[in-house]
Amino acid sequence: MTLKDLAFSCFVYGRLSLTNYDRAYEDFLQKTDGRLNLSLTEHRQALLIWLNKWGCRQFSRSCHDMASDSINAWNDGWGRRLPVQDADIWALKDDELENVERAYCDLRDRRASVKKKKPNPCEVPVGPTGASKILFALRPYCLPPWDRAIAERLRQQNGVGSYSQFVLHVRGTLDELGKLCRTEGFDLSGLPARIGRPCSTLVKLIDEHHWVTISRRCMPPDRKTLQQWMEWDTA
Repeated sequence: MTLKDLAFSCFVYGRLSLTNYDRAYEDFLQKTDGRLNLSLTEHRQALLIWLNKWGCRQFSRSCHDMASDSINAWNDGWGRRLPVQDADIWALKDDELENVERAYCDLRDRRASVKKKKPNPCEVPVGPTGASKILFALRPYCLPPWDRAIAERLRQQNGVGSYSQFVLHVRGTLDELGKLCRTEGFDLSGLPARIGRPCSTLVKLIDEHHWVTISRRCMPPDRKTLQQWMEWDTA
C-alpha cells in the first residue's frame, strides 16, 4: 500500500455517494460520547443501530433485545480483559493479542438473532464481521474491523488466518506507511488530516482502504493514469 493508494481509497470512501457509513458512524459516536460502554443499555442499542447501517443484517431489528443481551453477557466476561480503551495498535502485547483472539471467537459465536424458518427456527450468530466491528467500536485505535471479502483476500494473499493475525497485519501495514510518511516529512499521526479524514483513526483508514479496494473492488489508478489526468488538468 502506498500513500497515494490510501489517499485515493479514503477519498472515495468519504467523499463520494457510495455509502452513508460516515454519517452512521458519526451518529453512533455522538450517542455514545465517543466511548462505547456496553454496560449501558442505550449504548448497546446505539451499537446495534450502527451495525445495521454498516451492513450487519444478522442483527435483525426484531431481535435487537436478544442481541443486546448476548453482547452484554459477552461483555461481562471479556470487557475488562480487553486492552485499555485508548490503547493504540503498537501497544498490544502478546498476551493481550491472545485475549483479543479469544474474546473475538467467543463474541463471534454468540446469538445475534433467530431466523424464523419452517419447520424450525434457527439461531443466527454474531459472526466474524459483526464481532470485528464490535471490537473496533470498543477499541477504535487498535482493533480493526473486517468483512468476509477482506478476510478471504488476506487469507489467500498474506496467510492471515485469524483475527489476531489480522491485527498484526494492519500494524505491519501502518509501520510501512509510517516510513513513507517520514520520507514525505510528516509523522504517521498526521496522516488522517493530510488525506482529508481527520476524524478517522489510523486503524479505520486501513479499513476504509480495504473496503473500497477489496469489498467494492474499486482500485486506485496507477501512476501513468494519474500523470495523464494531471496533463489534462494543465492543458
